[in-house]
Amino acid sequence: MARKQKNRERKKPEKLNITSLMDALTIILIFLLVNYSEVNEEKEIPDFIELPKIEGKAKEASFGITLVIGQDKIKIGKEQVVNFSNFEAEKEQILVQIKDELAILQKDHLDRNIAANKKDDKIKLTVQADKDVPYLYIDEIIRGASELSLNYVDFVSMNKEEK
Repeated sequence: MARKQKNRERKKPEKLNITSLMDALTIILIFLLVNYSEVNEEKEIPDFIELPKIEGKAKEASFGITLVIGQDKIKIGKEQVVNFSNFEAEKEQILVQIKDELAILQKDHLDRNIAANKKDDKIKLTVQADKDVPYLYIDEIIRGASELSLNYVDFVSMNKEEK
């Protein structure tokens, strides 16, 4: 009878040591916060262009100075817009305006790098061009940018919808 009473006695719950669990969760949280801050920002595609569509895998674009080339306007950076009616006829004036604005944006970008103690002097030019803009126009604009030593160029396109 004494044996049955001992088995029936309730055991005290053991204490659970969660210190190591908290350490692991803290490390995971820090890892997630650091990686979240490195996510590329989403850029809105202006309504005056339709990007070309590609099949296959494309790399995510990291945006530097953005150049949006449409049928009748070119947007440089966030604000400056150059309007035109005939690119061939107005090419010289358009290229001068683009180069002037790109030079200002390039200087701003370099000044921010110096202020942040970054030694990377490579400035990326991100081109979003309408699918119907002739490549010769895009080529002329990129040549103008290369005169300012903007030689790292990314082209933005859209993935085709899967069927």
